[in-house]
Amino acid sequence: MVYTICLPPLLVSSLLAPRSSFIARLAKLCSRYFGGHKGFSIGIDDVTPSVELQRIKDKILTDGYEQAQRNITSFKEGKLQLRPGCNAQER
Repeated sequence: MVYTICLPPLLVSSLLAPRSSFIARLAKLCSRYFGGHKGFSIGIDDVTPSVELQRIKDKILTDGYEQAQRNITSFKEGKLQLRPGCNAQER
């Protein structure tokens, strides 16, 4: 069974033009209705990472880039510590 939502084009364009939060509200409404009555749905707000998660991700990436830069500098200076069984290019 397919469900469609029919809204007048003027209403949709007037709601979409000033703010894009209309789509988020519509997705929430649909997911709550269909999630409780017909099935399951996920909206954009459900999968948007929190500020804390973004901060953690940025720290992990920054630390990784810094370590990579240190390894590159050590390799160019010939001071890179080798892992057992690897040469300097395989590190």
